[in-house]
Amino acid sequence: MNASQALASIPELSTFSAAVNGGLNPAVNVAAVLDNGPYNVFAPTNAAFEALDPAAFDALKADP
Repeated sequence: MNASQALASIPELSTFSAAVNGGLNPAVNVAAVLDNGPYNVFAPTNAAFEALDPAAFDALKADP
């Protein structure tokens, strides 16, 4: 299983998974980069994203 598949398989990381695979912003799709390297990924949970101010979260989604 590659990194993007592993991230996608964990429901608590669905927002982060969407962030790295272009789901939140189509201009940002780094899943292939994660899949092709030996990386340690420290991924924030959905709760961490939910704790963000909505304007800050919108800014993250809009900025590639």
